[in-house]
Amino acid sequence: MEWTPDYISFAIDGDEVRHLSIDNAEAVEYINKAQSLRMNFWTPTFHSWGKGFDPVNMPWYAIYDYVETYTYNEHNNEFEFNWRDDFNEFDTSRWHKASGGFDSSSSVFYPSNVYT
Repeated sequence: MEWTPDYISFAIDGDEVRHLSIDNAEAVEYINKAQSLRMNFWTPTFHSWGKGFDPVNMPWYAIYDYVETYTYNEHNNEFEFNWRDDFNEFDTSRWHKASGGFDSSSSVFYPSNVYT
């Protein structure tokens, strides 16, 4: 995800899948608080997000090779490397293992299902 004062862009494996410009008030103007990265497989109860997922195909997995973070430097108008995690071990200073569930979710999170 790239997040600047002018746009927010979401990419998977380098391919942009969503781009929201400053003209989209719900995207840039109102997203001005610290964010966190959530990596999970979540199955919501509302159809639009869970469309096509059939429990008969379980188990499902979300597998991550690495995560890199960059800090946006507004003066230089560029992103500067911040840190990388290759998941050689579970870094509790960066990550949290969720437990339980929440409203609008058909998923239950178990810390024992998280491993590196």
